[in-house]
Amino acid sequence: MIKRRLWLCFGVVLLATACQPQPTAPPPEVLRISIARDVVSLDPTQVHQPSVDESLIRNLYNGLYKFDDSLKESPDLATAMPAVSSDRKTWTFHIRPDAKFGNGDRVTADDVIFSWNRAARVQSADALVFEPVAGFDAVQSGKQSTLAGLSAPDQGTVVANLSAPAEYWFALLGIWPAYVLNRRVLQDYGDKDWWRTPKHLSDSATGPFQLNAWQPGMWLDFTPTPNWWGGGTGTLTRVRAEILATASDTLAAYGHGDVDIVGYAPNGRMPEITLDALANYESDSKLASQVHSRPWYETVWLKFYMRSGPLAGPDGRMARKALSQAIDRKAFVGAACNGGLTCVPATGGMFLPGLQGYLGANKDPNAKFDVSAAKADLRSWDPGGTRSRGLHMYTFSIYKPLVEEVHRQWLVNLGIDVPFDIVDSPAMNRVISGGVNTVDFDSPQNFLTEFFDSPSYSNPVFNELETTAEAQLPSQALPLYKQAEQILEDDVAVASLGYRLGIFLIKPSVFGAGGNALYEYYWRGISIKTG
Repeated sequence: MIKRRLWLCFGVVLLATACQPQPTAPPPEVLRISIARDVVSLDPTQVHQPSVDESLIRNLYNGLYKFDDSLKESPDLATAMPAVSSDRKTWTFHIRPDAKFGNGDRVTADDVIFSWNRAARVQSADALVFEPVAGFDAVQSGKQSTLAGLSAPDQGTVVANLSAPAEYWFALLGIWPAYVLNRRVLQDYGDKDWWRTPKHLSDSATGPFQLNAWQPGMWLDFTPTPNWWGGGTGTLTRVRAEILATASDTLAAYGHGDVDIVGYAPNGRMPEITLDALANYESDSKLASQVHSRPWYETVWLKFYMRSGPLAGPDGRMARKALSQAIDRKAFVGAACNGGLTCVPATGGMFLPGLQGYLGANKDPNAKFDVSAAKADLRSWDPGGTRSRGLHMYTFSIYKPLVEEVHRQWLVNLGIDVPFDIVDSPAMNRVISGGVNTVDFDSPQNFLTEFFDSPSYSNPVFNELETTAEAQLPSQALPLYKQAEQILEDDVAVASLGYRLGIFLIKPSVFGAGGNALYEYYWRGISIKTG
């Protein structure tokens, strides 16, 4: 009797439950992005910035450290910040015990050392990530196959001995050449083409997304990593990268709703739709909100050569300042950057907004447009009007619009005709050169090292600050780098003119997408809302 009553009660519960509305599974969230070409490689040692490949692999792999969407660097596969010896030459890293590759293998010190040695052997600029490590030159020359400075006291610990202190190495450890691969997978399936098989790539990677399928020339399909060691992978259930090789195909796919984002894997500096189409979007009140941009990757500038020539030394400072302040940055980007579609005025110094070292909007005194002050300074420097005749600009053909607009403004605003030449290769002892400075990683050293006893500039106080900063830890180095930057500002070593823009088209249903001065935001922070 007792058993029957239990069964009756259980039946009532089932009936009541059946009558209740049952929760439905959330609809799949599939993010569709356009890419301008098929991948060349998804091997971190073969990837360069900016490229389709670099943008994709940031979601597939991890290093010991990573930059988040706000460019703050923090531990990733590592448990904490590195322990650094008092002489700043020995760095000790501890690996998270729960960090795993896609096939479930634990990430070990042997995997880290294998990956870093492999990256150091590559004959490309990206191998320079490991230049600070002892033995790098021997590996690059082929005399050794492993970095002498790397060791593993145990499988949870990596020790790196540097040839000299290098605070900027911490920033380098957050980018793709330092990603960690599964040593066993590459040894089993070949060091070169392992990544071409989706399963082998996923087995060798630690990231929140995996390559699920690849139809060469058409699309790549990515899915969240099951039971990812890092926690939640976000709400996206799939990311489809559609290969659209022409701007017209890209614009049509976005307009028809076949892709959700354009420009999320930039393969170059220019937008992935035509400039006319971009202008049409920006001018359409219904579509303008879908255009998103951020200062990205490059600062457009003039560099003044101060070692010799008419602008040299302290005596030339007044002229350098006059030349900089006679340029209307807003008019400059309108003329030299496709009507202002591809650049914004640089008013915060040589560092892009969002990077360490950025002075802040309108904080660069040399970028203040002041024709009266510029004319007065120029007259004081060149009262007879003869010294200005020694001025000359040089640039590469790609930057011709830059110097053409500067030439026009100096002619109108200062009354001086500064000729320019288009050159095919860099040369020393120029008077003024026009071009860009690109950023590779977020440390002021990345820009400031350009001026360390360079062909255009030398200042012993600057050199001492830059050298001292490199021997510190990042937090201690930043104030020194800022002092060095201020010296460049005081000397008017450059005239920063514009910040390159990275352009996205993003559908209103997509939330959390965007980018910073270096990268696009990670996929795991993006969601799709429909209805």
